[in-house]
This record gives sequence, C-alpha cells and structure tokens, in this order.
Amino acid sequence: MKISNIGNAYGIYSRKPAVSRKKTSVSESYDNFNVSDEARDFQTAFKAVSSLPEIREDKVNEIKEKMKNGTYNVTAEAVAEKMCSWLA
Repeated sequence: MKISNIGNAYGIYSRKPAVSRKKTSVSESYDNFNVSDEARDFQTAFKAVSSLPEIREDKVNEIKEKMKNGTYNVTAEAVAEKMCSWLA
C-alpha cells in the first residue's frame, strides 16, 4: 500500500495562524465562598463538643465508689429502658 500526497497534510497545519487568547485581569477572575449562619453555628457547637473529654471521669469515679460501697443498684428494667431509648 502506498500513501501519496502527504505534503498536502503538512500544508494544512502550517496555514493556520496562532490563536491569541484574551488575557483576563485578576479582578475579573476570582472565586467566592460564603458560609451560612447555620454552618457557623454548627462549627461553634462542634468545637465546644470536641473540647469535652470523651469519658466523664467524675461520673465514672462516682459509679465506681458506689459499687465499692455496695450502694449502686440498677434494675434490669432501667437498663432495658435506656437501651430502648437509644434505638428511638
């Protein structure tokens, strides 16, 4: 197979003038970012909760002390009620 007239293909690409692009000024191209009031409130609440300890040592120590003294009594109904309240 012989390919002829390749010279015409080169001519097509060389005839096109360079495309000039319009320069945009800095003031014309910028992004805008707005945060809603709800998002700000959420961020404030999230920071407040994040600063709290994960385990309330005072509560844990209080229960440990009651267990040592034998005064910590929890009924099965109370446990079941708390478990069901988490599901709802």
